[in-house]
Amino acid sequence: MTHTTATLVYDIRQSRYLNITGRCTLQCVFCPKHNGSKQIHQYQLALDHQPKAAEIIPLLGDVSQFEQYVFCGYGEPTLNLTTLLEVAKEIKSRGGQVRVNTDA
Repeated sequence: MTHTTATLVYDIRQSRYLNITGRCTLQCVFCPKHNGSKQIHQYQLALDHQPKAAEIIPLLGDVSQFEQYVFCGYGEPTLNLTTLLEVAKEIKSRGGQVRVNTDA
């Protein structure tokens, strides 16, 4: 299966953000996707599929270069829980810090 190029990771300040889903259970008025945008900062975050851990892990980089890894993109990260848990475990095994931005 071929997927279009999507922004799966992006950096803001000293954090690397992990965009693992476009699905969400809410319709927050402040959310860019409900205001006609698919962009955060200069990053286009719309996804055409739920990324697997194997797609994200190679993009982690050197954990010592980031204060934290944040599961926060264009949707509710717990809606791709298998990927979230696998990637978080990998980050922690490398000595990195993890944060989950969730509506749960």
